[in-house]
Amino acid sequence: KRITRDHSLVQEMVEAGKITVDEAFSHPNRNIITKALGVDEKVEGDFERFPLFNGDLLLLCSDGLCGFAEDSLIRKAFVDLAGEPPIQLSPLANRFIELAYACGGGDNISVALYWHQEN
Repeated sequence: KRITRDHSLVQEMVEAGKITVDEAFSHPNRNIITKALGVDEKVEGDFERFPLFNGDLLLLCSDGLCGFAEDSLIRKAFVDLAGEPPIQLSPLANRFIELAYACGGGDNISVALYWHQEN
């Protein structure tokens, strides 16, 4: 489940009902961002609290992955590769990077995984 949103012109268009998620993915103005670090003196971050349960796996990534690979492909990689514990995080992270390249990978690709395990 995606828990963040893009700060982009096309995301605002999706939220306003002007275009669909599918249209946003290939929209010619999808590179126009509305919030970025280093542009203004202050940038207010987005914060959200949510519970983590034993075994939850979080993917933190740049738009080098989620801007090129559709959510359905990212979800499929989780299902295909996460499998049963113990989860091998390095191969899974590498698969996400390979997926980004296979989908065009025209931006910096950053991937971090966190597997929540309670003692």
